[in-house]
Amino acid sequence: MQQPAKWGQQGAPLLPKSLRLKWGSEALPDWFADELGLPSGATYGALGTDVRIPPSGLSARARKLLSFVIASRRDQMREVHVFDAPLPEGFVWDTVPWEARTINAIKNAMWRHQIPWGLQELQLLQFADLERVPHLGPIGLLDFACTLEAAVSTHSRRQQSAATASETTPDSAQTESDEIAKMHAELAELSQEDWPAQVSGADPRFRNMLPRTRTTVLERIDAAIATVAESDAHSLRALLAESRAVKDRAEDLRNEKLEVALEALVTAITGYTGERNAALLDRLQWSGAATDIVLEEAAARLSITRERMRQLQVKVDNALLLFGPHPVYLPALDRALRLLESAAPINADAAARLVASNGIAGTSFRPESVLAAAKRLGHAHTLAVTHVSGANVIVAQPHEAAFGKLVSIARGQISAAGATSFRAVAEAAERDGHPVAEEAVRDILLSVDEFKAIADDWLIWPDQPQDYVSKYSRRMLSIVAELDIGALRDGLSRAFRFRALSHRRRNWPPLPPPRAVLVEYYRGHAEFVIDANERVRSVEPLSAETELAPAERILAEVLRSAPLGVMDRISIATECERRGVPANTTWMMCSYDPIMDRLGHNLWCLRGTRVDPASVSELLRQNAERPKERRTLDHGWTDTGELWFALRLPKHFEAQTLFVPSAISRYVEGRTFQLDESGRRISVSAHGALAGHREPARAVGADEGDVLIITFDLVGGRSKIDFDAPERLEDGGAGSVLGSVDK
Repeated sequence: MQQPAKWGQQGAPLLPKSLRLKWGSEALPDWFADELGLPSGATYGALGTDVRIPPSGLSARARKLLSFVIASRRDQMREVHVFDAPLPEGFVWDTVPWEARTINAIKNAMWRHQIPWGLQELQLLQFADLERVPHLGPIGLLDFACTLEAAVSTHSRRQQSAATASETTPDSAQTESDEIAKMHAELAELSQEDWPAQVSGADPRFRNMLPRTRTTVLERIDAAIATVAESDAHSLRALLAESRAVKDRAEDLRNEKLEVALEALVTAITGYTGERNAALLDRLQWSGAATDIVLEEAAARLSITRERMRQLQVKVDNALLLFGPHPVYLPALDRALRLLESAAPINADAAARLVASNGIAGTSFRPESVLAAAKRLGHAHTLAVTHVSGANVIVAQPHEAAFGKLVSIARGQISAAGATSFRAVAEAAERDGHPVAEEAVRDILLSVDEFKAIADDWLIWPDQPQDYVSKYSRRMLSIVAELDIGALRDGLSRAFRFRALSHRRRNWPPLPPPRAVLVEYYRGHAEFVIDANERVRSVEPLSAETELAPAERILAEVLRSAPLGVMDRISIATECERRGVPANTTWMMCSYDPIMDRLGHNLWCLRGTRVDPASVSELLRQNAERPKERRTLDHGWTDTGELWFALRLPKHFEAQTLFVPSAISRYVEGRTFQLDESGRRISVSAHGALAGHREPARAVGADEGDVLIITFDLVGGRSKIDFDAPERLEDGGAGSVLGSVDK
């Protein structure tokens, strides 16, 4: 019987087939071609099994040349596959006559996992993998690839000879050809199922059905179908019988519950059962629990050392590595992953119940355990776990980074306004660099238990400590025990206008929710009761002493002491100032406090209090007939081209907003002017409101009736302020006054 040849001997190629094809157009050195009996101009493609080796063997010079070619062309070889087909059926490794150095290097690399595949998976092996094998070297690489190629060629010739010898009559040959065609068709049909790509003889659950290699059933079927002309009935019958047996076993696994399948897998790998198996499952987080257990706890359960427990876990991990690069066949795990992907985002507790209710697991099986098993067993998915409000939520990986941001935005907006819309959250997230579709925002936020959807497109946070809607509502209801939705929303609007002014850097200005949303808000809030007429009251009696600030309580006392319960702003400020509340605080409360209600021009009352409409009409008439105080005295241009205006300071001017005269405001609106070298500035809003004048006024002791004169250098961006008595402006005219300010 012919024995396989070694590299460097007659019958073995001098260069692997894949490299002969790659460099087949390059000419050999003339001396090397002459040594091998090849014609001048022969190429590397001629270094196959037919090349003539001198009787004395390959010369040292020739060996050095081939070694140099391999060593110098590593970059060209790295992504080239060593072999183009798997081992043929019935091939035995022991027949390959490698050098001892080559065998030891490959075995050590396999043992230390320095190359990721078993030797059987030749179609996956690249020259880059062989480069990582220590002590192999260029000659060892040639020995491994070329000697194996010669052994496979010898084995194939033997099989072909046996098949030729078994042929008898044309009729029997035709019968066998038909049988081969039928077997090919059945194998092709089997290859379309899900299990062939995930099952190999390295899986202990199938080890008694398949050769102990990491080559998958699909790879073996593909190789058999690809070589139709060379197929023999005996090999195909064996492959088909194995495939049928594996299919039956795969069907059994398909019907197993997830927890049963995982337990059976660990038992097949380790041989363990009982408590040892249970401890391993808990340590691997395959038992359906939300978290794994630490080594110390697992070891204590088995009364072994921590190191021994670690070794048991490593045994499982190493065995899984030998399965191959494909996912471990576990249909229940795939079904669980697809179910969670379709349901995400979903609370982890709800996900655990969902897995059980769909029959994938026999009991509640936590999604964290599903993902832990998927990670170790190589099953692809698009899920991630994120933690929010003390609970885990399963989300799609593309939304994992944005999940926490969306929850934070929603919390902030709800705290500010009592409720928010999904659109508002999506817009704020997009401004922060996390674009997420509105529908996805809705799904993500509703997967968080703390949030509740109301009125279709709005969201509330029922269990939060207290939001501003609740806070302002309590203040209003401490004045009047019951208010309708309209009155409450008007009060909220006043308060939110102040919050918008005081938080100008906020990306999302707080706005009161619509009436329909407020109705649902109060209906779902534990602190409030709303009746059929949409009137709201507090569940517990509220006291102004505890709900209102001291200044607000004084303001409420002042308005309640008024004969009609109605006062103008000046009267309110004067009375509050007499009781110790600064005028600017009173003016601010009149404009923005939710407990205040503006009845008309310069008329105020407490929100919800009943007033006589006739009395209110009379007061409004008197206000309309009252002569208006003239504040702006004059304005114009200086000789040097500066703009100026003069106005009379009103009472409580520090609490009031002063405006640039409308005739000249267009020149300065939206601009800021430097006031002096200390860095103080005068600014004018887009509506002509002045800011920055109060501090200079306090510095010189300005009071009611004094004249404020401001000049603006429109080109230089500077401004000047002067305070003077009104007589000086009236007696001397603008020039006499501005002589001191326009130098």
